[in-house]
Amino acid sequence: MCSTSAHAADVLRVGLREDAHGLLAGPDGGAYVQVDRATGKTDVARVLPDGRIVLARGYDFLHGGALGADGGAWYGVSDRLRALRVDPAGAAHVQLLTEPGFVAPLTSGADGTVWATTGDEQRFATMAPDGRVTEVPSGHDAICDAPAFQPFAMTRAADGAIWATGGCRRVTRNAVAYELAASGEDVAPDPTGGVWVRLFGPVPGIVSHITADGQLVDVELPRALGSPDDIAAAPDGSAWLTFGRCTLARVTVDGRVGVVASPIPAREVAFDGTGTVWLANRARVTRGLEGTCDGSAPRVRVPKRISLGALRRGIPVTVAGRAQVTAYTSANVKRQGFSPTPTIRTLARGGTFRARVQLYERRQVKAGTRIFVVVAVTDDEGNERSSEFRVRVTR
Repeated sequence: MCSTSAHAADVLRVGLREDAHGLLAGPDGGAYVQVDRATGKTDVARVLPDGRIVLARGYDFLHGGALGADGGAWYGVSDRLRALRVDPAGAAHVQLLTEPGFVAPLTSGADGTVWATTGDEQRFATMAPDGRVTEVPSGHDAICDAPAFQPFAMTRAADGAIWATGGCRRVTRNAVAYELAASGEDVAPDPTGGVWVRLFGPVPGIVSHITADGQLVDVELPRALGSPDDIAAAPDGSAWLTFGRCTLARVTVDGRVGVVASPIPAREVAFDGTGTVWLANRARVTRGLEGTCDGSAPRVRVPKRISLGALRRGIPVTVAGRAQVTAYTSANVKRQGFSPTPTIRTLARGGTFRARVQLYERRQVKAGTRIFVVVAVTDDEGNERSSEFRVRVTR
């Protein structure tokens, strides 16, 4: 399923068993979005400036996502000596790469090269238009508190410098490192050559603004908004952040924080070349701020008690609305199972299903045992909610 909706701002909707992500807003007023299908394949949806959608279909798995010099989108594939390019018309092309290849393209340079990760925390890859790949120093150290380094984000600043964040508490500008208060997860360029960095960490969220000459200021976000999911810089230099809510945060360069009403519970944000904001979550992609947001995910109920006999059939989970639901169970027993298989259901009208308790744990359960149940729901609006429950086993 891939369609437009009745909402004025919507340009794309996907089904409950599908997942839209990887929003890239182009210089021409269009955008690219990856759509994971129920078949296990991934499509690239090219949204043209006039709102029409062209699909590049059927890829096993795509890595990263970067806009090239011509406004096309680049992706890594399972073979690191090949790359996928979706051009501005929506047509797909496979580019052969020279050794050593790359993993995930993340941005493009002012000279038309594509910059990507290599799997080696100390080296990035650049790809010339003919597919020739060259490795360059990243400026990141292999030894830090992070168990393994993989840049979360990379961008080209307005002055052409390449900035990158990583698993360590640093961001680099042309391989020169600056220390951060926490690991950076996203980086977004402002119009003056500086960048905004979204930091990893607990609530309240923190964003850092760094000028081209290395001046750094941290800004704390309102605790009530929770932890931010994504960041983008508007044409006026302000940073916009998403929280999976019907509210966006806007942070000015001088550190003032305001809120903006969002038409969807947005997880991703980007600005196109016309200055228009794009928003996305797992179910919807919108252009502009038109529309009314429904931020209420379906409610979930799980009983507080269940008998040993009823446990064989699973723990009842009731969802009050249409949703994709994933339920995990874990029994408080001496020998817990490893990596339990979740119970996944698509509920067209809501209803009740039973979450399985793995047999290895169920055989150890007795009266008084507590079972922990985690239920994650996603609805048609892209609302996501995770709820935790404790169920006591009775005779």
